[in-house]
Amino acid sequence: MNRLLVVDDDPDIRVLLTLSLDGTGWAVATASGGTAALAACAAGEADALLLDLEMPGVSGRDVLDSLAGSVPIVVITAFHDPVLVGELLALGALAVLGKPFDPARLAGDVAAALGWLTTTPDPPPAPRQAA
Repeated sequence: MNRLLVVDDDPDIRVLLTLSLDGTGWAVATASGGTAALAACAAGEADALLLDLEMPGVSGRDVLDSLAGSVPIVVITAFHDPVLVGELLALGALAVLGKPFDPARLAGDVAAALGWLTTTPDPPPAPRQAA
């Protein structure tokens, strides 16, 4: 079973992201920030990250800089700047998803970015990138 670590400093967003990924067949865990995400990855507890960009302390960009190439990362952010999206993809993010997000589509978007299959009968839609 693929282990997806949801990283966001907002506890309400973590809950919504986790609920949106329910029923995928993935083992979903959460981390409240970049430091916890780095520790989880160092301990081998995640196969991929769904990573918020703006967090206090160790930011999502810091995590991406540290882990790119060692663990697949999908960034989720409220910032819809095409230049930023290009930078994040160049740093190693597989996709950049926008906030607000559609909870009904999130699992498909993440699955498409990571190449993971879901347990839902419909094929995942193409990933959306922040515009």
